[in-house]
Amino acid sequence: MINEVVENFRSLESREFRVLRAIERGMRDYDFPPVSFIANIANLPEDETRYRISRLNKFELVERKKIGEDRFRLNFNGYDSLALKKLVDSDTIDSIGGEAGRGKESDVQLAKKNDQEVIIKFHREGKVNFRKIKKMRDYLEDREHYSWMFVSNLAAKNEYKTLKNIYKKLDVPIPFDWDRHAIVMEKVPGNELIKTKLTKKDADFVFDYLIEEVKKAYSLGYIHADLSEYNVMVSEERISLIDWPQSVTLDHPNHESLLKRDITNLCNYFNRKYKLEKEPKHYIKKIKDIN
Repeated sequence: MINEVVENFRSLESREFRVLRAIERGMRDYDFPPVSFIANIANLPEDETRYRISRLNKFELVERKKIGEDRFRLNFNGYDSLALKKLVDSDTIDSIGGEAGRGKESDVQLAKKNDQEVIIKFHREGKVNFRKIKKMRDYLEDREHYSWMFVSNLAAKNEYKTLKNIYKKLDVPIPFDWDRHAIVMEKVPGNELIKTKLTKKDADFVFDYLIEEVKKAYSLGYIHADLSEYNVMVSEERISLIDWPQSVTLDHPNHESLLKRDITNLCNYFNRKYKLEKEPKHYIKKIKDIN
């Protein structure tokens, strides 16, 4: 799907981006903003607004609903297009490549930044994780139609902020920029830990290395909060911790239980797959002893 967004992105005109932004603004107040409202925000005649929306609809960037009059809202394709536009206009990326991967809560696209290969990570939390939306219901009040954008934006913002604060001390992807639900970051080499075959000796080394990285993050005031064999990248040169959108700081009320879960996940994986004998309590104590 993201490849089609990139292809259609090149065909969009400046006034169509203006209409997309107007629809985005309208979604703060409406489930499906009416055309009259969109035209007013975009500062375009209503007939031209309808023409621009017809093109956006053809490119599958908006959804239509008739409630007395025609109304439209963004879908993830439209939101992707707005984020790409901002990242291109700010010279964060020079060109956009093919799809690099697709996960449960994100899509990843290749791109170039000053001839360096990078990735754009598009967060999709609001599309698939209704538990997170439910947690934020008090904040969203009656704007649940807006929640998928809000949750995805919040996840990207949290991940970018965390990476920005820890990347100089830990082996994590270098973050370059973010907009809305999309982050431009370093393309980390290697394969997921779950897909990597290690000797027992190497597994012991990797485990100890990860504990030291978690300890560094803790000393900086952060806990990954979703650590597992699926978000560790292993190559000949590096062992990197990726996927930080759920990270929390040490003032989070559940930070201790989240740290315990992270370390228990690591111990269980290495004990199960490599027959190691790692005790979570020992390593939690070691991580918290930051003197």
